[in-house]
Amino acid sequence: MRAWPMFVVALVTAACAAAPPPEPQAKLVKIEDHRAGSFAVDVAELEIRAVGVDRFVRCPPAAELGRAWYPEPFPIDWLPPDPSKPARPPAEIEPSYYPSSASDRRSPQERAVEDTHRAFRQCYRKGTVRGSMEGHVAIVVRVGKDGRPIRVEEYAACALPAETIQCMKDMAARLRFDAPANGSGAITIPANFESRDGARGSSGPNAAYTVGAYVTIESARPLLHACDREIRVNLRPVEANASITLRVVSDGRVENANVDAWSGNKDMVACAAKALTTLRFDPPPGGVASISTKLSINPSQ
Repeated sequence: MRAWPMFVVALVTAACAAAPPPEPQAKLVKIEDHRAGSFAVDVAELEIRAVGVDRFVRCPPAAELGRAWYPEPFPIDWLPPDPSKPARPPAEIEPSYYPSSASDRRSPQERAVEDTHRAFRQCYRKGTVRGSMEGHVAIVVRVGKDGRPIRVEEYAACALPAETIQCMKDMAARLRFDAPANGSGAITIPANFESRDGARGSSGPNAAYTVGAYVTIESARPLLHACDREIRVNLRPVEANASITLRVVSDGRVENANVDAWSGNKDMVACAAKALTTLRFDPPPGGVASISTKLSINPSQ
């Protein structure tokens, strides 16, 4: 009877000798692959206002040469006109007329950039009286069939004070263009304010991806404004703040959105988080990315 347990032990020992455990190196390689395939990206707080200016509170790293830092203009009906906003008095819309394109070889965008250069710098100086500030914004002028702006919008605005951006929009609203051939059009006027050394933001392996993430989150603005219109209380905008982390998988889809902290209107937070899950980012290097951002809907002035 005493020999039986010893026989079992011998069998177990033999089995272990026949099938040695896997080498530790195989497990280490798997861990390294996982770390190489995921990284974290931070996108600055995005302020969304029912009336006023949308903007990021900080700018992304400087874009690579040829990399777009603002999206294409949204469909013209993405933001309905605000009926509560009074029309400006005629004295405030004294136009700045362009020469006819028949005698000017510059494109409408080139003429718009040159015609607003001085006015935009004046807006910048007024808004940064306490010191210089780096930032950028793309002003989009929607042109009607008579060549007059029918609406002016801001895209990819960052760091600049909201008052400065609004001043630039008001200046662009004074422009006059040749009548568009198809009855309407959009002219984009990019404005980039940098320090003398031209350095902005941080550099690193994920800097280029961060720039793309800013542009993608910017593209959610129509959905975020739709949330605002849907959840207004007694036709008045409501406030909400949320810190959200997005998990982006290999094809750029958002696998899930985690609301880390929030305040204000709960329905607005839920609608905003859902809007971000519909975005499509650049495929992340290595297959997985964690993108963190904060939304501030109708922040107090």
